[in-house]
Amino acid sequence: MEFLIPPLGFWLIVWVVMASSSVVSSQNEVAWNHATRKELLELYLDRMPADMIAHYFGCTPAEIIRQLAYLVLGERRLSEDCKAPNYQKRWSWRDDQILRTEFQLRTPVKQIAEKLGRDRLGLAFRILGLFDPPIPKRLITAYGLDNRRAELRIAKHSGNDPVRICSQCHDVIAYCKCQLEELEAREGH
Repeated sequence: MEFLIPPLGFWLIVWVVMASSSVVSSQNEVAWNHATRKELLELYLDRMPADMIAHYFGCTPAEIIRQLAYLVLGERRLSEDCKAPNYQKRWSWRDDQILRTEFQLRTPVKQIAEKLGRDRLGLAFRILGLFDPPIPKRLITAYGLDNRRAELRIAKHSGNDPVRICSQCHDVIAYCKCQLEELEAREGH
């Protein structure tokens, strides 16, 4: 059998196609504006996972986490750091406890990442996935979000109000479908 080596012109065409596809994929990034950020926040309020939101917007989960971290946590320019000692390693129970404590103390993401030996983007993935931080009121107002859903989320995290239980289904009222259906019926939805 004789193997044919493709001519140089073939490899030039392959290189041009690969280069143009990377340009096209970089142009397919979401143009984040007021409307798309509002939609992102609404999906976040509905507790849709980052990978599903990314599929919806046609981008990567990392881009979704970057936008949510910017909006909800106030973190800008989150990046992966392959050189971090614990980059993409499994999270231990102890790591989660340190993260929980530092997050509750409002330690900046950069400092928590350094303490845990993680990259900032990975830390934002963990915070947004594990702790479900509330959306700041300024965003609720600025983006005209559904106050009922947003306020329930804020109330859940405030810790000031005692947990109220639904008398019909015995679920926490913030998650109770009975109460939500009654509210929607009263509002005429």
